[in-house]
Amino acid sequence: TIIPITIAAFAAYAFAWMQFPGRDWLFVIVVSLMVVPTQLAFLPILQGFSGIASWATALNQWLTDCELTDSCQVASKSFASLWITHTAFGLPLAIYLLRNYIVGLPKELLQSARIDGASKWAVFWYVQLPKMRGVLVIAVLLRFMDSFMIYTEPFVLTGGGPGNSTTFLSQFLTQKAVGQF
Repeated sequence: TIIPITIAAFAAYAFAWMQFPGRDWLFVIVVSLMVVPTQLAFLPILQGFSGIASWATALNQWLTDCELTDSCQVASKSFASLWITHTAFGLPLAIYLLRNYIVGLPKELLQSARIDGASKWAVFWYVQLPKMRGVLVIAVLLRFMDSFMIYTEPFVLTGGGPGNSTTFLSQFLTQKAVGQF
């Protein structure tokens, strides 16, 4: 929850107040990513992580002497892949929500801070962030609820097995929904 909201706050500030080439098109792409459901993207995500893992395994074999200890294999299903996936799927909504709030803040407040000698970082940290407290709480709650309600993603991305608590939870919910309890 913390990683996507932190990245989204910086990105929203950049989309709202900074001028860079392709800003509007990039924002349209970010907003259009909100329509991609997590379950639809599982196969490309798993293929991507498998490709990265095989590349990392080859790099590990080339850089180290891991053949001696048989520790060359880099896992494609890990908690890091879960964090990256949660971050990627949490960013579009958070960026959209935070950017639309930041755009509504008075521009004169930012200009006066810049006239007083504040850098872009100081304007963000001391002017924007305190004003964004309410919308940040909403974004954190939405991201936490979304990541809490997705049961299939941790199961698939961490390689859940019979002893995995995620597997038990998904089996329990399936059997509860079917009425076997």
